[in-house]
Amino acid sequence: MMKWQPNDDRVDFAITKTAEMRTSTKPHWRDARQRLEGLGISSEGAVLAEWQPEGQHFMFGLIASRDGRLFIFDATFDYDQSGQPLAKGIGWIGRWRELAAEEAHLTDAGYPNTYAQAAMVARLVFEREREG
Repeated sequence: MMKWQPNDDRVDFAITKTAEMRTSTKPHWRDARQRLEGLGISSEGAVLAEWQPEGQHFMFGLIASRDGRLFIFDATFDYDQSGQPLAKGIGWIGRWRELAAEEAHLTDAGYPNTYAQAAMVARLVFEREREG
């Protein structure tokens, strides 16, 4: 039996950040949408299921597609690739990788790892969108 379920705050956060990912004109979100579209995934078919800081200028993200694919990426903010300052909140995507299905799994203690949690959050977001 599953011992973990995402709370409403986590799902609500994913809904808010997904809306930003789908519509923002910021370069990092345009890049994410282009990468997804290049893989045949529309922005409406993707959820930003995880978005966490990794230091002052870095974010870690997980995007899940409607068909269950997971993509891990990181974004750097406020500085370009050569270290030159950018406007506050402007960033770019560095690492981008599709995860293998087996990377999202339950731990030995029966809890979903970060990737499996993201997939669960995404399913709940898609369910809420379907329900309207």
